[in-house]
Amino acid sequence: MKKKLVQLLQILLFLAKNYSSPQREDVQPALELSLKNFGLDYVDLYLMHWPLAMRKSEFLEPKKPDGTFDWVDIDDAEVWSEMEKIDPSKAKAIGVSNFNISRLERLISKARIIPAVNQVELHPYLPQWELLEFCKKSNIHVTAYSPLGSTNCPLLTDPTLIAIAKANQKSVAQVLISWAVQRGTSVLPKSVVPSRINANFNDFLLPAKDFESINEITTRNRYLKPEGYPDVFEDGL
Repeated sequence: MKKKLVQLLQILLFLAKNYSSPQREDVQPALELSLKNFGLDYVDLYLMHWPLAMRKSEFLEPKKPDGTFDWVDIDDAEVWSEMEKIDPSKAKAIGVSNFNISRLERLISKARIIPAVNQVELHPYLPQWELLEFCKKSNIHVTAYSPLGSTNCPLLTDPTLIAIAKANQKSVAQVLISWAVQRGTSVLPKSVVPSRINANFNDFLLPAKDFESINEITTRNRYLKPEGYPDVFEDGL
C-alpha cells in the first residue's frame, strides 16, 4: 500500500478529465485517472465541483463561436447517482460544491446517499447562515473556501476585524479562520507564504462579544463568481 499522503484531498473532475464540469459518464473514469495521477490508493473526499457542465472538448473551457462558454444541460441527480456508485475503498466520502439550498433539496429528494460535504464560499461578508443551518439539519458538513476573501478583498482591512485582531493579539486572518471554525465549518485558506500558512493553523476561541460583533457585520459580497458562468447561487450577489 502506498503511504496515505493527505488528510483531506479534493479531486476536481475537470482537472482529471481536462474539461470544466462533471457529466454522468465521466465520474468513475475521472476518479481513476486522478488517483493514478496523484499516486494514491484512495481519497478521503471526492466532490462534484459545480452543478454545471460544459460540452466535452480538448479545451479546458470550450467556447462557442461567439466566445461564450459552451454549456450543456445536466441533471445534478443523475450525476450524483454515479457518485453514489463509487467504490468506498477509493473515495471514503462524496460531496458537492457550490450548491445552494434549492439545489441541495432537489438532490437530496432523489439521493440514496446524502452528500457528506458542501464546499462553498464563506466569510463574514458572505456568511450564508440559512445555508449553514439547512446543511446542519441535513447532516451535511460545510467547508468554507476563500474564508479570507479573495486577492485584495477588503475583508482584511475591515475596521471591525482589525479591532478584534488587535484586542486578541492575532492577525485578521487568524480571526477569520477562528470565526469560521467557531461556526462549525472547516476552512480552506490559501497562501503561498510559509509564515502565513503556519499562522493559519493558530486558530483560537473568540470571546463571545467578538464573535457576535463579526456576526453583525452587514457588508455583503460574493468574490468567487467566474466570469461567463451561469448564476448557480441565485442570491443576487
